[in-house]
Amino acid sequence: SLSLSLSLSSSPAFFFFVQENKTAKTKQLAQEERQCKSYLTLANETVQMIHYLSNTIQEPFLRYKTFLSRGTKHAFLSVFYSKKTRDTHQLRVFRPELVGRLAAMLNYNLQQLCGPKCTGLKVKDPQKYGFQPKQLLSQITDIYIHLESTAFLAAVAEDERSYKPQLFTLAETCLRKAMVKTQGEIETFVEFAEKVKKLYDEKASMDLEFDDAPEDFKGNIIDNIIDEFNKSMIVLDKSNFLNK
Repeated sequence: SLSLSLSLSSSPAFFFFVQENKTAKTKQLAQEERQCKSYLTLANETVQMIHYLSNTIQEPFLRYKTFLSRGTKHAFLSVFYSKKTRDTHQLRVFRPELVGRLAAMLNYNLQQLCGPKCTGLKVKDPQKYGFQPKQLLSQITDIYIHLESTAFLAAVAEDERSYKPQLFTLAETCLRKAMVKTQGEIETFVEFAEKVKKLYDEKASMDLEFDDAPEDFKGNIIDNIIDEFNKSMIVLDKSNFLNK
């Protein structure tokens, strides 16, 4: 719709179109503008909801793991409810079926806002469409901080589609230019980025080390090293199994 709007507003050829073509182009532009505004409204509301939940009500992202307080401390039993006894201890952990998808979603959107192609997001009248890139950037970087945990840091670093250490460096630069964060908040984000980069470097080193791992220890679907086996006949990492 943006390219169409530009062609209608700046192309001299538009003034030589027959009236029928002008009407068709104008209707197409109006339809695409409505769709764009609708999509952006939905996107803004979704990010706002995740921002609120990740900061205030984290239960949708978590589950409980219970392990025995006596005897073997590493005998974990997965449960999905809260129950305290003197013989057990509970630990809240990220849902494995969510953590990877959530990290990938955040990385992808951060890449769109701050990556090499971010200049393509320039809009002539952003308020008309409800496009608020500074607010989106502020909320997305907040969500990273809200969800910081060992599992989430690892998931961010393992996202091969969008994550690169340079992405968070670009995001830091954009935050400073946008002036939507205090210096302390930016430093907190930089610390988060450094933790992710450390895990990313460790994973790259491990990938080289396990490049020739036996096939029995690799998943059948995405060829990753298996962390936790499931009980199905298909060999794949348990987190991938839960995603299905």
